[in-house]
Amino acid sequence: MKWGLIVCLLISVGIVGCVGTGMPKELDTSNNETTLNMLEATTFVGVLKCTGSIPGVSTNDHGTLETVTICDPTAKAAYPFEMTLRAQLDNDPNADY
Repeated sequence: MKWGLIVCLLISVGIVGCVGTGMPKELDTSNNETTLNMLEATTFVGVLKCTGSIPGVSTNDHGTLETVTICDPTAKAAYPFEMTLRAQLDNDPNADY
């Protein structure tokens, strides 16, 4: 469990560090708080999944994670920042989390 958390955290940090490469300037996380907040939210859900902290979702489950909230990635972030994500598991496509 401890190693799984460390691996997930390293992957998340790696993703955040690489996002700026090849992205339009207005979507680059180093220039845009909204894009960074959206990335951090999805990364956090990934860490929760890797640690088995999402009720009804095991660390071995696979599926999709999508943004439900429509955020303008070119707009200045408004706080408190809220974002809704929807997860669907491959083994149970009729259930949304």
